[in-house]
Amino acid sequence: MSLSQFALNWIAFENMWNPKHRQLLLTRPLALRRKFHAFGVSMGRSGTHSLAGIFSGYRTIHEQTMRIGETLYYEGSAGLMTRAKQVATLRFIDACLQAEMSSGGHMGELVEALVEAFPRAKFILTIRNPYSWLQNTMSITERKQAHIEHPRPTTYLNIRPHLHPHPPQEEILRQNYVWSLDGYLSHWARHNQTVIDSVPPERLLAMRLDELSSSGQRIADFLGVDVATLNMNRSHLHKTSQSSSLLSEINRAHVEARVEHHCRPLLDRFFPEIKMMDDALPR
Repeated sequence: MSLSQFALNWIAFENMWNPKHRQLLLTRPLALRRKFHAFGVSMGRSGTHSLAGIFSGYRTIHEQTMRIGETLYYEGSAGLMTRAKQVATLRFIDACLQAEMSSGGHMGELVEALVEAFPRAKFILTIRNPYSWLQNTMSITERKQAHIEHPRPTTYLNIRPHLHPHPPQEEILRQNYVWSLDGYLSHWARHNQTVIDSVPPERLLAMRLDELSSSGQRIADFLGVDVATLNMNRSHLHKTSQSSSLLSEINRAHVEARVEHHCRPLLDRFFPEIKMMDDALPR
């Protein structure tokens, strides 16, 4: 093992030694065989917490070792880390935790490395319609000015503000420290499409987020487990009643044009009934 790989593994282990992961680490010697091996690779605000809740009866973690995960994503995207090092570090984390379900937004950002690292693992992608996702995600950024003034490197990679400045129609977003619609929506499309393109079809279960609570049997069949072992009553975790009011202050035709530009192929596949903003967010 190289010195740099040892350093990565040490950071990963240090990141795992917290209350969220400690139980899995301490019980690792007892976890001889998994019932299944799966990753939840949805975007943030798109069901990662609910998916972890459904599998709470198994060895499950949400936002697995986020700090090291973001490091792997950022340095890999910037050309500072090889795919081989990403894969080796992910395998080290997996060997330490032996999780059956690992769910989190950064899992999707690492999906290509995960597919290579774990050729027998399966993947679940829940997709929230872009209007609902946009409204909810904007509300988070709106309440945290630091998101746009001092973005995390991974946020900069995802939103790409240097490529997506605010047009005149979105001046109110700029004034309120919220990213541009093109930044958000290009991220929505790129994340979901990358997962679909990267995971072999037989290893991927992709569904609408609003179908998650009624998809227990479908999920159980996909992973080969008894549906009775899934906690479907936990399929609506981490809900928030807060949504951004800024979206309603932007010209609806402009919002619809940006959604059409970035999201129409995935809308046609997963949300064919959504033709305009009112279909997703009634007034």
